[in-house]
Amino acid sequence: MDDRAAIVAKGRTLVPNDFVVELAESDHDRLDVYAESLGVELANLARDYAKEQGYSFVGRCACGSRRPRHDHRHVPDPVRRDPRLDH
Repeated sequence: MDDRAAIVAKGRTLVPNDFVVELAESDHDRLDVYAESLGVELANLARDYAKEQGYSFVGRCACGSRRPRHDHRHVPDPVRRDPRLDH
């Protein structure tokens, strides 16, 4: 979130509001039954952190997960984050 923060006016910093966590396939399969509650909990943590830092979101904050994209050119990290602004 911090590395994608954009100052748009004095005292107003926008940050991504849509987060996707990339999990290993086995972890994604195991945690899939908790996807909705895990997304809600992660979104709550993101909102709390943004509030502490004085950040603003463009829209509703949401978090989700996905299986890794298969790219044989590199070995993916065990957990990747993919924040983006979604307005």
